[in-house]
Amino acid sequence: MQGDPEKALRFYSKMLAAGPERYENICSARRTLRRNLKHLSVPADKFEKLLTLPTVVAFVGHDVDAPDRAVPRFPPHREPEVRKLIADALMKLEVMYGASSASAGADIIFLEEMKKRNAYVRVILPCARGPFMREFLSSEWQSRFEAAMDHPRAEIVEITAGDPEDLWKNFQPELWKKSVAQAKQLDELPTLLTV
Repeated sequence: MQGDPEKALRFYSKMLAAGPERYENICSARRTLRRNLKHLSVPADKFEKLLTLPTVVAFVGHDVDAPDRAVPRFPPHREPEVRKLIADALMKLEVMYGASSASAGADIIFLEEMKKRNAYVRVILPCARGPFMREFLSSEWQSRFEAAMDHPRAEIVEITAGDPEDLWKNFQPELWKKSVAQAKQLDELPTLLTV
């Protein structure tokens, strides 16, 4: 690299072509490169642009309004609009890792959009899967949840400890903790995405 930065760029480009989704390997190569560039008088900008990693997001969204909700917040007819907002944000941020819950509404829409991207997703449930589905999801949303989770890059984390009277109390800290842990593996910080 010291004598030919363009040759080094070509080498890193070949490495990326061989494994474009090996994010941990890219992160390791980027970490080593950054350390080496400190000791060489080679501009880092082209290397940084080449070795960009996907964004990790923690997603939190509203449930679809119940029919008897007095003041609308997320009426069902706005689902296409919310879906587009989520899809556009995921594309703009280049998201390939995400964490959320699976409530009936924006959370499941997020999971569906992550599946379309073939992205990694960690679903944090405030209790075991079965009780969560019975308590918080109608049959339609249960089907959508099951379909969204039917891909190899989806995993469920069940929070089994905590206050049974307030299942959601431990959710947000756990969501952020899992997002930070995933981002840390990529030497990044997570982005909070809300709808």
